[in-house]
Amino acid sequence: MSKINSDAISAVIASELQDGENVVWSGTQNPGRFVNAFLLKALIPALWTVCLILFAVMTNAELHWADTSRWESFHWAAAFVASIGPIGMLASVLAFKTQHPTIYFVTNRRAVAMSGKGFGRVESYWPDQLNNTIRTKRPDGTGDIQFERVRQIDGSGEFVVRIHGFYGIQNADQVERHIVELRQSVQ
Repeated sequence: MSKINSDAISAVIASELQDGENVVWSGTQNPGRFVNAFLLKALIPALWTVCLILFAVMTNAELHWADTSRWESFHWAAAFVASIGPIGMLASVLAFKTQHPTIYFVTNRRAVAMSGKGFGRVESYWPDQLNNTIRTKRPDGTGDIQFERVRQIDGSGEFVVRIHGFYGIQNADQVERHIVELRQSVQ
């Protein structure tokens, strides 16, 4: 996952602020949150590779002892199949490395999530959208704050629920207090 320094974060946030808006809190996703998912995605191809290599070795040894010359080219097919695992691992590593960070911030008027390449996707959540806040906390101190659920119809015509919030942030309880104060400031 690409990293950004605090000066770059400040510059991106400043470019998004409206007149009279002050930042109360800002932060980014904790990349450690995605490590477990990444390891699982990389572990499966690794185990697949080990199994296929063992299969290829045992099959080639059996064919060698049986002296079956018509199967001599089999080891090339086994090597090709065994290469699928490392390709899958490489794809997982590249997917993890090319993820774009998300910047979250809370101002005196709204909560904002900026994501995507060059932070081109900006989602603003106004105080009336911040009802029914749900906070989850993990043992490592990170947590999620969910504050809006939107029912949408997907491409196949099915209803799906999209949950908006801040994910994988440090000090989620403190951020939730800021969001509650923002919500109460307009009531």
